[in-house]
Amino acid sequence: MNLRALLLALPLALPTLLAGCGGDSLDADVQKFVAIADEACACKDEACFDKAKDKWDKLEEEMDKKYSGDKKPDKDKLKAAEDKVEAAEARAKECARKIAGGGDAPPSDSK
Repeated sequence: MNLRALLLALPLALPTLLAGCGGDSLDADVQKFVAIADEACACKDEACFDKAKDKWDKLEEEMDKKYSGDKKPDKDKLKAAEDKVEAAEARAKECARKIAGGGDAPPSDSK
């Protein structure tokens, strides 16, 4: 799969995925997404980015299973989690664009 296809395949349904999140581990789980975005932004080539993308997809599947059912955080926690994951996703996409275009260094970390 080429990098442009990967950019399009990055998850767009984060609110749906995180809608079932809850419990004390929500922040730790969000940090897993942030760490994968960091990993993707450290990549210098498509093969490396592909590995990070695969980890993101696998984590999404794990989170979907982990938080299925009625485990829902309060609205403020959910919004904060969504914002952090969406920011990590946007950062990873920008890094992927730079890899695909052979651009400059990845954007600075905005945790």
